[in-house]
Amino acid sequence: VAFRLTGRDLTWVEARGRGDARSNDWRLTADTIAFDIASRQIVHGTAWGDSLRPDARSTRYTMRADSVALDTPDQQLKEMRGYGAAVATAARDSLDGHPDWVGGDSLVAQFDTTGAGLRLLTRLDARGQARAYYRVCAEDGKTIAGLNYSRGKRVVATFGEKGVRRVRVEGQGDGVYLEPDSTASC
Repeated sequence: VAFRLTGRDLTWVEARGRGDARSNDWRLTADTIAFDIASRQIVHGTAWGDSLRPDARSTRYTMRADSVALDTPDQQLKEMRGYGAAVATAARDSLDGHPDWVGGDSLVAQFDTTGAGLRLLTRLDARGQARAYYRVCAEDGKTIAGLNYSRGKRVVATFGEKGVRRVRVEGQGDGVYLEPDSTASC
Protein backbone atom coordinates (compact mmCIF):
# COMPACT_ATOMS: atom_id res chain seq x y z
CA VAL A 1 0.00 0.00 0.00
CA ALA A 2 1.31 3.44 -0.96
CA PHE A 3 -0.11 6.73 0.32
CA ARG A 4 0.41 10.51 0.43
CA LEU A 5 -0.12 12.87 3.32
CA THR A 6 -0.56 16.63 3.30
CA GLY A 7 0.23 17.57 6.85
CA ARG A 8 -1.63 14.89 8.78
CA ASP A 9 -4.37 14.40 6.17
CA LEU A 10 -4.43 11.42 3.82
CA THR A 11 -4.83 12.71 0.22
CA TRP A 12 -4.12 9.61 -1.90
CA VAL A 13 -3.86 5.87 -1.35
CA GLU A 14 -3.01 3.00 -3.71
CA ALA A 15 -3.28 -0.74 -3.14
CA ARG A 16 -1.08 -2.84 -5.45
CA GLY A 17 -1.44 -6.58 -5.90
CA ARG A 18 -4.95 -7.94 -5.42
CA GLY A 19 -6.51 -4.65 -4.33
CA ASP A 20 -9.82 -4.90 -2.52
CA ALA A 21 -11.91 -1.85 -1.57
CA ARG A 22 -15.30 -2.07 0.15
CA SER A 23 -18.07 0.29 1.15
CA ASN A 24 -21.59 -0.33 2.45
CA ASP A 25 -22.86 -0.57 -1.16
CA TRP A 26 -19.92 -1.66 -3.35
CA ARG A 27 -16.91 -3.96 -3.50
CA LEU A 28 -14.11 -3.20 -5.99
CA THR A 29 -11.33 -5.69 -6.73
CA ALA A 30 -8.40 -5.28 -9.16
CA ASP A 31 -4.62 -5.67 -9.38
CA THR A 32 -4.29 -1.98 -8.48
CA ILE A 33 -6.78 0.43 -6.90
CA ALA A 34 -6.06 4.11 -6.19
CA PHE A 35 -8.21 6.75 -4.48
CA ASP A 36 -7.95 10.54 -4.30
CA ILE A 37 -9.13 11.81 -0.93
CA ALA A 38 -10.26 15.32 0.09
CA SER A 39 -11.70 16.35 3.46
CA ARG A 40 -11.39 12.71 4.58
CA GLN A 41 -13.70 11.49 1.80
CA ILE A 42 -12.96 9.56 -1.38
CA VAL A 43 -13.66 11.87 -4.32
CA HIS A 44 -12.17 9.87 -7.21
CA GLY A 45 -10.90 6.36 -7.79
CA THR A 46 -9.21 4.28 -10.46
CA ALA A 47 -8.64 0.55 -10.80
CA TRP A 48 -6.75 -1.50 -13.35
CA GLY A 49 -5.06 -4.85 -13.79
CA ASP A 50 -3.89 -7.63 -16.05
CA SER A 51 -4.18 -10.72 -13.87
CA LEU A 52 -7.14 -9.34 -11.88
CA ARG A 53 -9.27 -7.05 -14.04
CA PRO A 54 -11.38 -4.50 -12.18
CA ASP A 55 -14.65 -5.94 -10.94
CA ALA A 56 -17.07 -3.56 -9.18
CA ARG A 57 -20.09 -5.19 -7.51
CA SER A 58 -23.09 -4.00 -5.55
CA THR A 59 -26.25 -5.86 -4.64
CA ARG A 60 -27.90 -4.43 -7.79
CA TYR A 61 -25.14 -3.95 -10.41
CA THR A 62 -21.72 -5.07 -11.58
CA MET A 63 -19.14 -3.55 -13.92
CA ARG A 64 -16.08 -5.31 -15.30
CA ALA A 65 -13.49 -3.73 -17.61
CA ASP A 66 -9.75 -3.45 -18.28
CA SER A 67 -9.75 -0.25 -16.19
CA VAL A 68 -12.37 1.60 -14.16
CA ALA A 69 -12.66 5.21 -12.99
CA LEU A 70 -15.08 6.40 -10.29
CA ASP A 71 -16.33 9.88 -9.42
CA THR A 72 -17.63 10.04 -5.86
CA PRO A 73 -18.26 13.63 -4.78
CA ASP A 74 -19.47 13.79 -1.15
CA GLN A 75 -18.58 10.09 -0.99
CA GLN A 76 -21.60 9.26 -3.22
CA LEU A 77 -21.04 7.30 -6.43
CA LYS A 78 -22.00 9.69 -9.25
CA GLU A 79 -20.28 8.12 -12.26
CA MET A 80 -18.37 4.92 -13.05
CA ARG A 81 -16.46 4.58 -16.32
CA GLY A 82 -15.14 1.31 -17.72
CA TYR A 83 -12.55 1.16 -20.50
CA GLY A 84 -11.61 -1.86 -22.58
CA ALA A 85 -14.14 -4.70 -22.93
CA ALA A 86 -16.47 -3.05 -20.40
CA VAL A 87 -19.68 -4.81 -19.34
CA ALA A 88 -22.32 -3.74 -16.80
CA THR A 89 -24.93 -6.20 -15.56
CA ALA A 90 -28.10 -6.03 -13.51
CA ALA A 91 -28.42 -8.34 -10.52
CA ARG A 92 -31.80 -9.73 -11.58
CA ASP A 93 -31.67 -12.67 -13.99
CA SER A 94 -33.76 -12.84 -17.12
CA LEU A 95 -35.82 -15.79 -18.35
CA ASP A 96 -32.89 -17.80 -19.65
CA GLY A 97 -30.83 -17.36 -16.48
CA HIS A 98 -28.57 -14.65 -17.93
CA PRO A 99 -28.52 -11.16 -16.42
CA ASP A 100 -29.54 -8.07 -18.41
CA TRP A 101 -26.35 -6.34 -19.56
CA VAL A 102 -24.82 -3.52 -21.62
CA GLY A 103 -21.25 -3.61 -22.95
CA GLY A 104 -18.82 -1.88 -25.26
CA ASP A 105 -15.25 -0.72 -25.74
CA SER A 106 -16.07 1.98 -23.18
CA LEU A 107 -19.00 2.31 -20.82
CA VAL A 108 -20.22 5.19 -18.65
CA ALA A 109 -22.68 4.48 -15.82
CA GLN A 110 -24.35 7.44 -14.12
CA PHE A 111 -26.08 7.29 -10.74
CA ASP A 112 -28.47 9.54 -8.83
CA THR A 113 -30.27 9.53 -5.48
CA THR A 114 -34.02 8.94 -5.15
CA GLY A 115 -36.22 10.93 -2.78
CA ALA A 116 -35.90 8.01 -0.35
CA GLY A 117 -32.09 8.28 -0.44
CA LEU A 118 -31.47 5.16 -2.55
CA ARG A 119 -28.63 5.30 -5.13
CA LEU A 120 -29.92 4.17 -8.53
CA LEU A 121 -28.41 3.68 -11.95
CA THR A 122 -29.95 6.32 -14.25
CA ARG A 123 -28.00 5.93 -17.51
CA LEU A 124 -25.59 3.57 -19.27
CA ASP A 125 -23.72 4.81 -22.36
CA ALA A 126 -21.72 2.15 -24.26
CA ARG A 127 -19.53 3.07 -27.24
CA GLY A 128 -17.52 1.11 -29.76
CA GLN A 129 -18.85 -2.38 -30.49
CA ALA A 130 -21.71 -1.53 -28.14
CA ARG A 131 -24.34 -4.14 -27.37
CA ALA A 132 -27.19 -4.78 -24.96
CA TYR A 133 -29.24 -7.77 -23.81
CA TYR A 134 -32.32 -7.07 -21.74
CA ARG A 135 -35.90 -7.98 -20.92
CA VAL A 136 -38.70 -5.82 -22.20
CA CYS A 137 -41.45 -5.57 -19.60
CA ALA A 138 -45.10 -4.91 -20.39
CA GLU A 139 -46.75 -1.71 -19.16
CA ASP A 140 -47.80 -3.45 -15.95
CA GLY A 141 -44.07 -3.80 -15.08
CA LYS A 142 -44.59 -7.41 -14.07
CA THR A 143 -44.96 -9.34 -17.33
CA ILE A 144 -42.20 -9.97 -19.87
CA ALA A 145 -43.18 -8.78 -23.32
CA GLY A 146 -39.94 -9.96 -24.92
CA LEU A 147 -36.16 -10.27 -24.92
CA ASN A 148 -33.95 -7.92 -26.90
CA TYR A 149 -30.34 -8.18 -28.08
CA SER A 150 -29.11 -5.05 -29.87
CA ARG A 151 -25.75 -3.84 -31.13
CA GLY A 152 -24.34 -0.76 -32.78
CA LYS A 153 -21.63 1.89 -32.49
CA ARG A 154 -23.38 3.29 -29.41
CA VAL A 155 -26.06 2.00 -27.03
CA VAL A 156 -27.62 4.38 -24.51
CA ALA A 157 -29.95 2.94 -21.86
CA THR A 158 -31.90 5.10 -19.40
CA PHE A 159 -33.37 3.75 -16.17
CA GLY A 160 -36.02 4.61 -13.61
CA GLU A 161 -36.79 3.13 -10.21
CA LYS A 162 -38.51 0.15 -11.87
CA GLY A 163 -35.73 -0.62 -14.38
CA VAL A 164 -35.08 0.09 -18.06
CA ARG A 165 -37.05 3.02 -19.48
CA ARG A 166 -35.52 3.25 -22.93
CA VAL A 167 -32.66 1.83 -24.99
CA ARG A 168 -31.38 3.72 -28.02
CA VAL A 169 -28.99 2.15 -30.55
CA GLU A 170 -26.96 4.41 -32.86
CA GLY A 171 -24.73 3.70 -35.87
CA GLN A 172 -24.96 0.42 -37.77
CA GLY A 173 -27.60 -0.86 -35.39
CA ASP A 174 -29.07 -4.33 -35.61
CA GLY A 175 -30.44 -6.93 -33.24
CA VAL A 176 -33.00 -9.56 -32.40
CA TYR A 177 -36.28 -9.25 -30.51
CA LEU A 178 -37.90 -12.43 -29.18
CA GLU A 179 -41.43 -12.74 -27.81
CA PRO A 180 -41.87 -15.25 -24.96
CA ASP A 181 -43.90 -18.44 -25.48
CA SER A 182 -45.99 -17.73 -22.43
CA THR A 183 -46.54 -14.97 -19.92
CA ALA A 184 -43.53 -14.72 -17.62
CA SER A 185 -42.61 -12.39 -14.81
CA CYS A 186 -40.12 -9.52 -15.07
